[in-house]
Amino acid sequence: MNHGGSSTGLSNSPSARYSLLDHQHIGMTPEHSQQELEKRIQQSGMTLSNLTPAQGLRLMLDFYRDVRAEGCQPENLDDMLLVEWGTYNSGEGRSFCINMVRQFTEALTEDEGGASSMTTLSLTFHFPPSAQFDGLQDHHWCSTPDEVKDFERLIIGSEAYRAVATARPWMVTLDYGPV
Repeated sequence: MNHGGSSTGLSNSPSARYSLLDHQHIGMTPEHSQQELEKRIQQSGMTLSNLTPAQGLRLMLDFYRDVRAEGCQPENLDDMLLVEWGTYNSGEGRSFCINMVRQFTEALTEDEGGASSMTTLSLTFHFPPSAQFDGLQDHHWCSTPDEVKDFERLIIGSEAYRAVATARPWMVTLDYGPV
């Protein structure tokens, strides 16, 4: 993709590149976020079931940084990232999970009942429980795309991430739905 140069008349300034990216992805709604992330996974040459947490983190951070969702303004905290980890008992039994969540808050019209609607896109890596993971439970929020680099450093520096970053999980799930 050409982000600048004379043929398009665009400048190479960062604001021009971000405007182009915002414009390019303006059609993505939270309801289409799962399909958009699945497309990015496929374009990367990977499959959901073969992702490592390191690959998933990179994809989710890039997706959050580059793609804005219609009806969600980061400055209003309508589009945020959450990463959480710990050993949980889910419907599949106990597992150590690293969960990367993109949370969307959309204002509803009066015809839709007013107020707001909260949905999430959740990419979760499940590992067998282990004494290695005992006591590793935490969560961190990223409120705006401008915070992505610091957020990534925080996650990469965590003991939990380092323990499983390149490991193959026994299960990877990607889900979208209401909170």
